[in-house]
Amino acid sequence: MELDIARPADYAFIRTIWDRPENARFLTPLEDGELERGTAEGTLLVWKPEGRAAGFASLINWLPGSYAIAEMAVEAPGKGQGLALLSTVLARLFADPLTHRVALDATVDNAAAIRLYEKAGFVREGVFRDCWRRADGELVDCAFMAILRREWERLYKAER
Repeated sequence: MELDIARPADYAFIRTIWDRPENARFLTPLEDGELERGTAEGTLLVWKPEGRAAGFASLINWLPGSYAIAEMAVEAPGKGQGLALLSTVLARLFADPLTHRVALDATVDNAAAIRLYEKAGFVREGVFRDCWRRADGELVDCAFMAILRREWERLYKAER
């Protein structure tokens, strides 16, 4: 399977990507025990196309049928991995017939992420002002986006 719950053997890979300086502006700093909690809860996923780790996603189950992608990063940004990972995560979540929506947010200055999310079918639902404090103390606005099951199904069927 391309996407599976992270195991302790995956932690070094995930930590390496999570802690990259270029990701520090956009990912919440990794907390002690966070990887272990994500594994225990089944919310930390590692993406392994061709059998080797290439990205990860951290999920939140807000309500029955409603998920958020809290963190996501790939090994080689700008090479199509982000869309492939996101599509794989959506397929996994929407495989559950009770899943109705998947949401995420991105800082408004993260244009590449917003373009990626829109390409994957996410719709911008609003802006949260001063929603996130970066490590340097700067407060930034976040674009809140989501995709509903019917939107995902329409896109999926169009691709086939």
